[in-house]
Amino acid sequence: MSDELEAILRSVASGEMSPDAAMKAIDEQKAREASATSAPSAPAPEQPTPASPAFGSPGSGSSRSSGTPTFRAGGTPPVNGTITAVRVLGSYRSVQVTADPSVAQLYVTGTHRVSQEGTTLIVSGTGPLDEPTGPRPANGGNLFGNFSFSDLPRTLTWAKSWKEHQLEIRVNPELLLELETTGAEVKLNGLVGGLKARVVASSLKADRLRGRLDVEAVSSSVKISAVPLGESRLTAESSSARLTLLNGSDLRISGTNRMGRLQLPDRPASTMPLDDQVTESVVGSGRDLLQVEAVMSSVTVGAQVWDEAPL
Repeated sequence: MSDELEAILRSVASGEMSPDAAMKAIDEQKAREASATSAPSAPAPEQPTPASPAFGSPGSGSSRSSGTPTFRAGGTPPVNGTITAVRVLGSYRSVQVTADPSVAQLYVTGTHRVSQEGTTLIVSGTGPLDEPTGPRPANGGNLFGNFSFSDLPRTLTWAKSWKEHQLEIRVNPELLLELETTGAEVKLNGLVGGLKARVVASSLKADRLRGRLDVEAVSSSVKISAVPLGESRLTAESSSARLTLLNGSDLRISGTNRMGRLQLPDRPASTMPLDDQVTESVVGSGRDLLQVEAVMSSVTVGAQVWDEAPL
């Protein structure tokens, strides 16, 4: 019973209202309550539908997110602020990075994790050797701190099992790519924001790059076709490396060879010196600088002729 009906009955009991007047008042109150019950309720205000994170998809913008979840395929989380670089960490797997100007920052296919460190997005696999286990030394060191071949897997079966985990990454070509891999097969294509790579026991093939190069290879095979800009560096230790200079390269090249073989454009090969042997070469007017170091390695730097296909 409503409060209004109780008040009417109390008025009758106290003699303040006649029974006839009370019956009329009760009928009017019940009619009001029935009318209020049957009237349609006002629609709830529409809540704005949250936009699905479209980070990395063509034409997408950036939004805020927290945490570093694992994504199996087709995307990455949103980002905070401006992104200037992408860092890829991978071990014992195939990694393919392709430049795509329609992508805002990057788009990843394959099981991976993405985190943000300042203006850098960090993409890593989900295997036990995909990320460093400790802090990196102040002097840089090798790949993940002080690398040792004792860290490599003890069985080929274990290593091959991780090669099934592939990462395919599309990045905005203007972003700097930082690459750190062990035992990986890596292919890069069309990047113009520069490359900073540390590869150990890996295969790296990079086509049509442009920008500053800083490549360090340890027990690896490296093939790059590029237009190096600014101050670039190629260091090979117990590795095979070939850098093909594409049209537009304008370099002064300084090469150091220790117990290996070094071939620069228009220069005889430097082979097996016991002490450091410096070889210099110029391509174009020598506007930019390329420093090459070969340690127990075979390194070739050559200019592409007009009808030669890229690597």
